[in-house]
Amino acid sequence: MLALGTYLVVKALTSDLQSVTALLGVVLFALVGGVGLLAAARGFRNAKNYGRSPAILANLIALGVAYFQMQAHLWAVAIPLALISLLTALLALSIIPE
Repeated sequence: MLALGTYLVVKALTSDLQSVTALLGVVLFALVGGVGLLAAARGFRNAKNYGRSPAILANLIALGVAYFQMQAHLWAVAIPLALISLLTALLALSIIPE
């Protein structure tokens, strides 16, 4: 997410903008989402439960994106994304601290 936000800022600076407010909203969403996922990763590292649900949610969203990539016949993107997101979501569910 942080990489997406950075990419969008660079792209905005190097091209013509149609809607500045829409771009700012997407960049802000990407940066806040990236910080949230970093907090979830910290929770995983410290074996806290609060890190699991954002990680599972992010991977389920990625699984949905992979589905639509399959509908568009973009197999080179869809298959690795589906496998990685499914595996990560299953691992996040299986590692439950006691």
